[in-house]
Amino acid sequence: RNNAQKQWDETVVYALGGVLRVFKLYLSLLSSLPEFQQKWDSLLSYTETFIINYSKEVSTASLQAFQDLLIAPMTLESLPNSLWPCTWTTYERIVHCLTRSSQVHQKTLTTLAMTLRELFEKVRPKLSTQEIKRFLMMMYPLGLFPSNVDYEMTTLQREVLKFLQDMVPLNDQIYPLHYYQLLNFIASTVNKTQ
Repeated sequence: RNNAQKQWDETVVYALGGVLRVFKLYLSLLSSLPEFQQKWDSLLSYTETFIINYSKEVSTASLQAFQDLLIAPMTLESLPNSLWPCTWTTYERIVHCLTRSSQVHQKTLTTLAMTLRELFEKVRPKLSTQEIKRFLMMMYPLGLFPSNVDYEMTTLQREVLKFLQDMVPLNDQIYPLHYYQLLNFIASTVNKTQ
């Protein structure tokens, strides 16, 4: 609140949080509207923009507010199945942009990994094998994200490994990708320490 940018960031956080709360509280009613798909797409677009293009504080707050919407019992019950794929695509773009940014903070990525892990736990029973693979592919670049810490796992890396641990048991179609990612995480750690 010391300067105009911090004030604007706080305004953005409040505005997005308010919109997400309205969606969370009235999702069953909103989802019955004929233009709901368009409104959901707009919500995803704005959320993605705030997560990718704003400060660490806005990004982290946006991730948490978005997660609150998605894991709410009302969302899990009321969001049409046809809208989950576009939600996963939004998360994929967020992961892609943040893990390629030189300006991203570890806290933002850790929050992203935590939100993905918690979301996965809530929606896992509804997920197809292909969607589970999408989650694995979203977590992969987060686990390989470089850190400045030698000989010690970062909170981000711990979060990704917790996700991989929580995935078990897996079906036979997912084991190869799961093991491939674990081996790559191990190899990147070994290469870093040499």
